[in-house]
Amino acid sequence: MEVEQIKYQGMDRKRLIDIIEQQRLELIQKEAVCKEYKKHLEQVIG
Repeated sequence: MEVEQIKYQGMDRKRLIDIIEQQRLELIQKEAVCKEYKKHLEQVIG
C-alpha cells in the first residue's frame, strides 16, 4: 500500500484539523474491519 505524502507546512489550522478528522475516521473504519476479520477468524478456527 502506498502511503500518501502530504506537505503540511503552510496549511492553515482549519485545513490541518480537517485532515486529522479525515484520518481519524479512516482509522476507525480500518479498526472496525480488523475487528470483523478477527471475529471471522475466531469463528473459522474455533
